[in-house]
Amino acid sequence: MIRQEEKDRVYEAVCALDRKQKTVVIFYYYQQLTTREIADILGCMEGTVKSRLHTARKKLSKALEDLGWQEEEKIWTKKNWNL
Repeated sequence: MIRQEEKDRVYEAVCALDRKQKTVVIFYYYQQLTTREIADILGCMEGTVKSRLHTARKKLSKALEDLGWQEEEKIWTKKNWNL
């Protein structure tokens, strides 16, 4: 039950991102693609993908913090995104 609530919170926070950030988050965390693969798909530089991921993580951290998550709960690694 709690895990599903966490998934719902993360999903809501991801949906609130702008289109470009949401796209890289979905590709990177949900589809498990590398930054190089994402850059190839989107036709942009790999650095652009990394920048968008960085910005998205900051926004997600803030959004989840506003929902009451503690900092230690927000570990941005692919292994924690079994959503």
